[in-house]
Amino acid sequence: MATPAQQWRELGRLEGRAEVISLGAADALTRAVLRALSRRFGPVSPETEARVRATPTTDLDDLFDRAITAPSLEAVFDDTTPD
Repeated sequence: MATPAQQWRELGRLEGRAEVISLGAADALTRAVLRALSRRFGPVSPETEARVRATPTTDLDDLFDRAITAPSLEAVFDDTTPD
C-alpha cells in the first residue's frame, strides 16, 4: 500500500500528464483553425494569428466551426453571426 506522500506524488504526476495532453490538444486545435482560415481565405495575417492564439481553449471548437463555415474572415470572429 502506498504512503500518503506517494499517493500525492502519483496524483500530481497524473494531473501534470493530463495538463500536458490538454495543452497539446489545444495547440492542435489552434493549428487546425489557422490552417482552415488559410485554406479558405488566403494567408493569415499576424494580427489574425494572434487573435486565434489568444482565443480561450474553451472557445476553440466554436472558432473552428466558424472557420470552416463562415462566409468571410470577418464573420469568423463576429459573435453575432449564427453558427
